Amino acid sequence: MYDARRRTCTRCARESIARMPETRAAASARGGAAAASAPCPKPAPGLTSAKCDNMLRDPTSLLRRMWAADAWAKMQPDGSACWDVARDGGGTRKQAPEQFFSDTLKGAACRSNWFEGNVGRLGNVGQPPKFAEEAAALLGFDETIDAYCAARVGKLDKYLRLRHAERCVKANLNILSLFGSRVPYNVCRNLEWQTCAAQGRLPGQGSAGIRFAKAPRTLDATGSSGKPLDGCCGWLPNSTLAPWSTAHRQHAYGFATDDVFFLEVCIFNQICRNHEDLFTLNAGDVFHCDFSEESFHDLQKILLSPWSEPKDAMKCTRRVIHDMHARSLCTRRGRLGTRRDDGRSDDGTHDRTAGAPSFCSCTDKENGRSDDGKPSCSMCWDAATLDAPGAKAPGDCSGAVGCDHELCGFCHST
Repeated sequence: MYDARRRTCTRCARESIARMPETRAAASARGGAAAASAPCPKPAPGLTSAKCDNMLRDPTSLLRRMWAADAWAKMQPDGSACWDVARDGGGTRKQAPEQFFSDTLKGAACRSNWFEGNVGRLGNVGQPPKFAEEAAALLGFDETIDAYCAARVGKLDKYLRLRHAERCVKANLNILSLFGSRVPYNVCRNLEWQTCAAQGRLPGQGSAGIRFAKAPRTLDATGSSGKPLDGCCGWLPNSTLAPWSTAHRQHAYGFATDDVFFLEVCIFNQICRNHEDLFTLNAGDVFHCDFSEESFHDLQKILLSPWSEPKDAMKCTRRVIHDMHARSLCTRRGRLGTRRDDGRSDDGTHDRTAGAPSFCSCTDKENGRSDDGKPSCSMCWDAATLDAPGAKAPGDCSGAVGCDHELCGFCHST
């Protein structure tokens, strides 16, 4: 079984940092020689600024191996990174890496439509939505974003049957939601979008800042909170290869959606001077990034430095994804949408949306359906596992009647 804790050792992190350009972490790294032979202490749970810094600087970390030009793909030593291709060239037009980082820093794409490719007018090229008021940038796991937006919209959500992106626009919240082919998604789009958000330059953002649908400090790479880093957890696109074929076993995904939120938090930790404040926030609190150009350039150096995939790296194939969910190593998405009676969310932090409908407006019951006959979130996610009748790929909920994208934002149908 994969253990994400294998690379959380402070000594190992120091050794990784020593190979990197000297930065704010270098001083502490130089002082750790005496501890090099000591046993690795068990890390405290929860994400911190120091843990983010270590993960970004560790050349074997997943956070360094998510930057392939093809979304969700594993980085290859001889393959293209996302900064090697132009953002609007359909993934085919080459560019110098320095051009990408320069354009990102100056906000060349900030006023574009970050919902491009969605259904209807929302997805039109160059036409970002018009918000009713200043729209904060919202980040989180897919299902926590959905829950947060649904709670803000309230009964309007059920009346209009809003889709995931529409729901957040109605809630006056900016999210990254690219589904088009002109500007294909990869994590370079995350860095562009976050750099814009850090400077208050997203369309309609103004002074609204940044919000998190799940508190960054509650994340834990080891998975103690139910969401491990590098655990094949979350949504992945369909594959055209048969799940049990030799070809598919050899062609592993690079990461899944849950991993992206870890990366996003650690990017803000790197480019914001007030990065320590990230880990004092509760879900829904406003964060205003004190953006640092110097730290952005340091991030560029980190990302362009050599990386390597460890021999024991997770092989994120559809079979592994199935096994992870079958053994409950990935928290069920529906469970994360539930509310506790004490007004707190599942991670124990104060829940500003307590009492509001969950992201799919349903409650979990033993029979899997709510009082009005609709399937529960857990039932929909169960239907998306590979051994469920009719399921063709991770995230395909069509095997259960009533499970669709309109009900639960993570669902799709093949």
